[in-house]
Amino acid sequence: FFAIFRLFTPPPPPMSRCSRSFARDPAYLCSDCSFGSRKDDCCVCGRWMGCSKTPALLCGDCSFGSRRDDCCRCGKWTGSCKSPAFLCNDCGFGCRKEECAALKR
Repeated sequence: FFAIFRLFTPPPPPMSRCSRSFARDPAYLCSDCSFGSRKDDCCVCGRWMGCSKTPALLCGDCSFGSRRDDCCRCGKWTGSCKSPAFLCNDCGFGCRKEECAALKR
């Protein structure tokens, strides 16, 4: 029954990146998104980064007020367990590393 149900349910819409340029504030992950080996995954695409880590940044709109303390991947409040977010080589290549890394919901 569950296999048939999965065939007829539409997939969730893909989350897109904010991508505003001139990002300057560091992005963080919550405790759920940074648990275990997930802290070594790209905060945008979710692929494993290895040794090629580029710090993820937030634009002024995505880091305004209390939104600065929100997880850039899922949007939950990070609290006291702030883990810095990173980008992989593909998502942080060239001038893309200076764009906002927050995912739109």
